[in-house]
Amino acid sequence: MQYRRGVLVCENALKKWQPPDRMFDVTTTEQGLKNLLEGPAGFAHCDTRLAVTSALYSERFKGVTSIRELLVLGETQPLYPYLHRRNAALAPRLAEVLRQMKAEGLIARYQREVERELGAK
Repeated sequence: MQYRRGVLVCENALKKWQPPDRMFDVTTTEQGLKNLLEGPAGFAHCDTRLAVTSALYSERFKGVTSIRELLVLGETQPLYPYLHRRNAALAPRLAEVLRQMKAEGLIARYQREVERELGAK
């Protein structure tokens, strides 16, 4: 079993199921997917859904159909926007716009649109 380094949900979940000598981490999602296709990962790679979906749409994995989602660990992981300190003055306005978009249901709508688009692969 392998997981992408830094994805603690994966690391912690796999520790419950596998002895440490049967787990290893990889640096990138692409490396993990390559291992799934060619090598030592065996049958499982744990990563975030967004990272795997993005990688599968890259040129490197174009046409690959043998990688499938096995199970979902936990709920969705929140993503947080970060601003460079020189743009700190924009933070309150950005927060307000995101709150408004969430209240109007736009974030959920856009997420569904992207999922629908990606599902049409």
